[in-house]
Amino acid sequence: MSFYWSIAVLIHIILSLHSFVPYLFSSPPLIVSPPYHSHSLPQSMTPTSHFPSRPLANQPLFFSQYVLVRKKRSWESASWKSYSTWCPEEDHHQNNGLTDGLYLLRQSRSSLRGYTLSVVCKQRFYHYHIAHQSNGSYAMDKGPSFSSPVKLCEFHHRDGDGMCCLLKVPCSRPPGVLARASFFDSRKEKDIRDYVARTHKLQGMELEGYVVQHRSRLEREVAENLHRSMSWFHGVTARKEAERRLLEGSQPIPDGKFLVRERAHSFAISVTHNKKVCHYMVERNSTGKLFVSEGIIFDTLWQMVEHYKSKPDGLLTSLKQVCPAPEPAYCSPEQPSLYIEEDLLVLDHENELGKGNFGSVVPAIYKRPTKEIRVAVKMLKQAEEVDSMKADILKEALIMQKLQHQHIVMLYGVCPGDPFMLVLELVPFGPLNKYLRSQRVKITVAEITELMYQVALGMEYLEEKNVVHRDLAARNVLLADKNTAKISDFGLSRAVESDCYQTSTAGKWPLKWFAPESIEYYTFTSRSDVWSFGVTLWEAFSYGNKPYSDKRGNDVLKFLKDGHRLPAPPASPSVLCDLMARCWLACPSDRPSFKNIKDEFMSYLNK
Repeated sequence: MSFYWSIAVLIHIILSLHSFVPYLFSSPPLIVSPPYHSHSLPQSMTPTSHFPSRPLANQPLFFSQYVLVRKKRSWESASWKSYSTWCPEEDHHQNNGLTDGLYLLRQSRSSLRGYTLSVVCKQRFYHYHIAHQSNGSYAMDKGPSFSSPVKLCEFHHRDGDGMCCLLKVPCSRPPGVLARASFFDSRKEKDIRDYVARTHKLQGMELEGYVVQHRSRLEREVAENLHRSMSWFHGVTARKEAERRLLEGSQPIPDGKFLVRERAHSFAISVTHNKKVCHYMVERNSTGKLFVSEGIIFDTLWQMVEHYKSKPDGLLTSLKQVCPAPEPAYCSPEQPSLYIEEDLLVLDHENELGKGNFGSVVPAIYKRPTKEIRVAVKMLKQAEEVDSMKADILKEALIMQKLQHQHIVMLYGVCPGDPFMLVLELVPFGPLNKYLRSQRVKITVAEITELMYQVALGMEYLEEKNVVHRDLAARNVLLADKNTAKISDFGLSRAVESDCYQTSTAGKWPLKWFAPESIEYYTFTSRSDVWSFGVTLWEAFSYGNKPYSDKRGNDVLKFLKDGHRLPAPPASPSVLCDLMARCWLACPSDRPSFKNIKDEFMSYLNK
């Protein structure tokens, strides 16, 4: 058996064990899109500066991605179109190496619906990108368009303009060997239908008709958001927190353990190497496509991750081991009916969680049909003031129960007996202000920033739902664990149809957290909540200190109207001090929205 035949058989065995082995040797082939101008290059003038100069014997194989043959278009059945194993017969019949013009077509790993044409010429490999055009045609860079990649290849059998040589011999798959589905192709049909059902509330024939009519757009939208369902995607995560997640766990720390996190308008890849964490910023070009440093450009984030899993290609290490995104320590529970029978609650009066103006909070067991759940029960005092408010409380409970967000404490329901009880999600670490006071030596600025970012996310959600909290303060931010914050205590909240809610009486209010217009005119909006967020942010970076501690509540309005504000906390980053100041602008419309606040936190956390 010849040397080439032995090598081919070995490769065949390896590829049968792996979905793809794009690189068997030390460095990858160069994938390029050389200029394609009609009659711009004589046949003898191959642009060698664009291509690898190593001889064929040292080149890796030139196929690295396989195409799913769906048999929906005639050209997709071409046996040379895509590879799932190397063809040993080709090597066997060419004892002196591969002939000029041998070619195969494979699915692009960097662009959606694109392909790569790999050609052998003068003992070298050349790789040409074939892009899928917006009109449905296919073309190489600045070249003519064709109805399919097959038509493009047929053209270059006759015309080598812009190519290294004419296409001559298709490198076909062995008979009976099917092309393997790509990562996206293997799941996109289900994902597209799930996406349409979820976003457009369609099903059955209506759903199928919508998919047929909008397939191209839907395929793109689903592909661009596919990363959000991947275990390696951690969403918005601070740099320090990413490092903590990567470095904890098994020892020694392996090279190539990675996660991907969201940053302002883009992403970052964090990966371990030599017991340290390296961070690679994912940039966007003018068309919105993604790249790391000056590397390959990708249409989607998951394509980039799949590429760097196969080889480092400029990174210090390939992406080898997923660091899975943690499940929230305490997820908001499913929504039950509003009313809860008293005999379904087992109250623990001995371990009171807290007291407030209207009653106390105790832990309890809520006995549901499927399982028992630990909850917190707020019991209201028996008083005329509370009795007169029960109708309003029930109305607001119905509104609050519909709020579903990971950073908002959920209301399970109400028990309208005597005493009147609110059944809430249990958030065991308690109020943020108390936690900060007890942990001021241990907790870092980065950890405080992450918690307040989560508060901003929850408040942005309320803003979108036209819910005004009216009592945002560090005492009403509860911790599910040391890394998870949830907004609580909606006792003063209102769901408003307009941008403004105005009450007729002052009541017993936390004036030190209120905006001037709320103190003076009893007017509440999302922008007055922004003022309260600024005070809460001040509390957080003051490690739970009380605002205006040297003043009575009634003196605060004069202090504010005279143009004074709380001093910047020494621990607060300057960027967030500036944000506080803008939260406290006198004119409500000049204050940032919670969406603006969230975006500013994202930018700061991802620096």
